[in-house]
Amino acid sequence: MCDLLPTQDIAECQIHEEESAVKEKPWARLLPLRGSIPALDLVKDSYTFGRDDCCDFKFSHNMFDKSAPFSAFSKLHFRIARESTSQGLLVFIHDLSSNGTFLNEAKIGKGRKQPLNNNDEIALAIKSLKCFIFSDLTSVQTEFPPEVTSKYTVCRRLGRGACGEVRLVFGRESCQKYAMKIVQKKTFSFLAKANGVRVFCC
Repeated sequence: MCDLLPTQDIAECQIHEEESAVKEKPWARLLPLRGSIPALDLVKDSYTFGRDDCCDFKFSHNMFDKSAPFSAFSKLHFRIARESTSQGLLVFIHDLSSNGTFLNEAKIGKGRKQPLNNNDEIALAIKSLKCFIFSDLTSVQTEFPPEVTSKYTVCRRLGRGACGEVRLVFGRESCQKYAMKIVQKKTFSFLAKANGVRVFCC
């Protein structure tokens, strides 16, 4: 005679399924500055980047063109971590590389770290080899209407004129780069019929 296995309550099963189906909301996003590098949503408190298989984000040859010094990338190149401080949660980038990690064209230095702020640019090995823009989803996105932020991740300012400003944005689904022109309606009465935001493909 076979022993019967204990049954599991149906409601309990449904709860587990629902919990596993819920995706955690990212607190930041790394947006690619090179076409073959994928975007990365940051959900965990710490991420490692490099050529090693153990890295959370592994660099591969097909992400870069032939001119990129791929061999200069370390197996463990840098780490991004959200850390508790006396000022609250802050984000830092730790340079773990031999040939350098650059933040806004300034070398961090192996074994050192720098705070990571919205729209900061990250480069590998040489300061001109920019790979990511760091987008803090907890701050800048609140400055813009949900009609914009639901479709685009808003990044740094590209320019400013008498009628408004132009910002770099990325499509949330495609990660395609666009230039978004923001026009202040109150500046000119003849703009009353405009929606205030125009997006152009880069």
